[in-house]
Amino acid sequence: MKKGFEDVDAIYPLVLNGVKIGIKLAIEVKIGKDRLSDDQKERMLEVEKCGGFYIVAKDIEQTIADVELKIKKLVSELTK
Repeated sequence: MKKGFEDVDAIYPLVLNGVKIGIKLAIEVKIGKDRLSDDQKERMLEVEKCGGFYIVAKDIEQTIADVELKIKKLVSELTK
């Protein structure tokens, strides 16, 4: 595996106007004062440039809220 890759690699299924799409979710788990490395920051930019979501997870509740917020924002942008 390439240096800097996320801890969790997932696809969020989404249906818009009857069309199924998958949104890339890259989740990096950080505990305590742990921070993103330069390789991880580069990976985050790569994922986001391609339209995916990069989430830094410190606790499960906030991670779920972050994913829901990003999905709602995307749906709002796509259905304008």
